[in-house]
Amino acid sequence: MNEVRFPPAKEQANGRLNLAPAGNGIQRLMVWHRRLGLAAAVIVLLLAITGLLLNHAHRLGLDQAQVTASWLLKWYGFPTSNKALSYRAGDRWLSWTGARLYLDDKPVVETTVAPVGAVATADGMLAVAFPGMLVVLASDGAVVERIGLESLPGTVERLAVGAGGLVAVTTARGHFLADADLTTWRPASARANWSIPQEAPAALRERLLTAERGPGLLAERVLQDLHSGRIFGPWGPWLMDAAAIAFVIMALTGIFYWWRRRARTQKWPPNHFDRRNGE
Repeated sequence: MNEVRFPPAKEQANGRLNLAPAGNGIQRLMVWHRRLGLAAAVIVLLLAITGLLLNHAHRLGLDQAQVTASWLLKWYGFPTSNKALSYRAGDRWLSWTGARLYLDDKPVVETTVAPVGAVATADGMLAVAFPGMLVVLASDGAVVERIGLESLPGTVERLAVGAGGLVAVTTARGHFLADADLTTWRPASARANWSIPQEAPAALRERLLTAERGPGLLAERVLQDLHSGRIFGPWGPWLMDAAAIAFVIMALTGIFYWWRRRARTQKWPPNHFDRRNGE
């Protein structure tokens, strides 16, 4: 009777025989190897796709393309809507965006204080009132004069064009009308064309929003931040560092597993059957 011999076998919990057993340590190592591979797969795809796009950014026009997605602009801190406070002064618009004052779409004054009115004067100038200051602008937006609180009849609450095209203001003390040089103020009637906020034309609002954004957000910058991880904030680069460490661990464990398997293959020849008696 022929005798057939098998390599050492180990019975597993499910009743099957493991003809090529591996140590528990190796098995656990390979489980973690697979888990790291799955976790890093998303980052590998992200790096590969963004890297390819960055290599051809100029050809694809990504170095000029503006990002318009509101959620992404908000993530980067860009204004996504125009909340300007606007006043109509003759045929011009004075708008305050929270950081600066615009004449139409031209920035003229840097200020974080909201204006309380804007009017066109009889001499072709523009007057913009703030609670503690009156600013006189030329038609091109140049600042002609700044009149401080010490030269005003009080903290300005409203601004208007009064009799004769002269500037009028309302303060806690009442209503006052200035002379042509804005140096003398006398009590006046409340009857005046008081300046009130109005909604600027849609085209102007869009230009103001573009002006506030500056150069804007380029698609190439977003890709660069995705590739480096900076888009995720201060922890982004650390995330990419962790992914790089995971790649190193995967490479080392893969090489180690290949070496163990190769050594085991050399130990057990392909034909595990040792047949005797001429077999």
